[in-house]
Amino acid sequence: MTDRTPSQKGRHSRGKGRRGEQRVATLYREVYGDRVHRGPQSRTGDDGADVEGTDWWPEVKTGKVVSVRAALRQALEATDGRPVVVHVKIDREDAYVAMLESDWMAIVRRLAVADAMIEAEIPW
Repeated sequence: MTDRTPSQKGRHSRGKGRRGEQRVATLYREVYGDRVHRGPQSRTGDDGADVEGTDWWPEVKTGKVVSVRAALRQALEATDGRPVVVHVKIDREDAYVAMLESDWMAIVRRLAVADAMIEAEIPW
């Protein structure tokens, strides 16, 4: 790999972030449809979520090293009230998500209710 100038490194990093946001937007489009799109980008990051059109506040982090704690803190400070989910993709590793335990348990409860309705053959 050749040495890059600071400008080239920044461009590469922004491109990697953009591709990560596009990847996550594609995942959400499978559930929420065409209303999903990449959020507005700004230097402060407080204009909107990285991916808009969902019931969540997704924060997308992609790179060689990712501070999940810092990403979660950033999303919690920026959210408009929607539950926060941090999508993490570290180079050459599987992607994963991080969220508050209370939000995760709310999902678990809803899934348990849905499973019980299916088992009891109760129509949705």
